[in-house]
Amino acid sequence: MDTWRLPRSFLYLLSTRRACFSTFATESDDEGRIHRRAHVFQTTDLSSHTFSFALTQDPETDTISIFLYGLVASEFELLFEELKMSSQLLSIPTFLPLLLLDMKAEAIDRELHSCHNDIHNIKIATGMTKRDVPKPKEDYGFVETSRLLTRLTATLATCGLAVAGHLSLLDAIEKETKEFNNALSEKRQCVNSNSTKKIMQRIDFLRDWLEALEPRTKCLSQRSQAYVQTIYSLMAQKDNALNIQTAEASLRISEASYRDSLSMKAIAEATSRDTCLMVILAILTSIFLPATFTATLFSTTFFDFKSLDKDAIVSERFWVYWVVTVALTVLTVGSAGYFWRVRERKIVMRFRRLGEDGERVESGSKDEVVEGK
Repeated sequence: MDTWRLPRSFLYLLSTRRACFSTFATESDDEGRIHRRAHVFQTTDLSSHTFSFALTQDPETDTISIFLYGLVASEFELLFEELKMSSQLLSIPTFLPLLLLDMKAEAIDRELHSCHNDIHNIKIATGMTKRDVPKPKEDYGFVETSRLLTRLTATLATCGLAVAGHLSLLDAIEKETKEFNNALSEKRQCVNSNSTKKIMQRIDFLRDWLEALEPRTKCLSQRSQAYVQTIYSLMAQKDNALNIQTAEASLRISEASYRDSLSMKAIAEATSRDTCLMVILAILTSIFLPATFTATLFSTTFFDFKSLDKDAIVSERFWVYWVVTVALTVLTVGSAGYFWRVRERKIVMRFRRLGEDGERVESGSKDEVVEGK
């Protein structure tokens, strides 16, 4: 810092990333004439990238000392190439900050062009062009698009700030150029007149460029904000459509459940009727079965109550009755068991079909909801 006789505040300026152009005298004589002039310059922060430099210029020796910070290798090469091509302008200390502003204006222009392409792609993808463009697909990434638009809005705001800040820097550079030229002797003014003219022309060109970027920045910012609202509206429409599909699926499931409940009610009523009939038959059977069995048994020819021989009342072939009775009983019980199992199987199959129909309805509703998403 002492080598260039720069103020300590220059280090603070590097940490602020604020646009600044300051001029001060580091040496003067007793009569107030400036022997050494210094400048502190810093561009506006754009994408976490600023140009900063400090410059001291000695009019007597025509020596310029520069402390430059913030440029990458490619930017250094571009700067050196420009300095070689315009070496006659190095006698004017405002030429270097003017070059840095030119590089920043080009960076802003590239950033705006990139934002314009992103906004145009969003416009086409969402079907908001004047041409016949299909509507956005169901799986369109609304979340990613909203994040992109938020980033674009922030980037455009930064570009707007950079344009305004660099216009102010350009005014300060123009003022310093005029003051520097007026402070020279008439002889030096004549020598530097051509260089000063080129510097002023370059200032006018750069001002026109930055002023043209300003409305473009505002237009793109307004477009990005409008598309943010459009994306949110499309997201709301998609959510509403999904809610309607979910409601329709729930309605179909409810209808299927209602049909199942009606079927269960009909089965329960039929089972109740069957139960009542079975109870009635059981009661009648319990009443008449003993009497029927007794009457049937004693009416057979195995008993002869008219016989005078007491031992001949029961026939010797009475065992035939028991053989036939037991065989018929086994056949009857087996047939009843078989028919009971067949009916139970039919009831189980009916319930199974009802369950499968309900599962198909529910799975179809879920598939529609997934497809809607």
